[in-house]
Amino acid sequence: MITYHTENYNDNWGDMLACPKCKDHYVHFRRPRYIKSGDVSGVAWEGRGDAIKLELYCEQGHDWTIRLGHHKGQTYLKVEDIKDGIIG
Repeated sequence: MITYHTENYNDNWGDMLACPKCKDHYVHFRRPRYIKSGDVSGVAWEGRGDAIKLELYCEQGHDWTIRLGHHKGQTYLKVEDIKDGIIG
């Protein structure tokens, strides 16, 4: 489930993301990963198409991934791998 902070500083920016574990809205992201269908490196997803994974972390130390995956003409969005982590 994607969690949003209810107060936006600027409506033109879109919704503010919040940590799915603690609801902190000080969220940072790392470099996104593009995954080709058929990838065998261990980061592939279950669908037949390509995917994009964006690793995020909050300032309270939680890590998680947002995945956009394409499968037979449809695109799926999911939060994955929620865990306590090391900041940065």
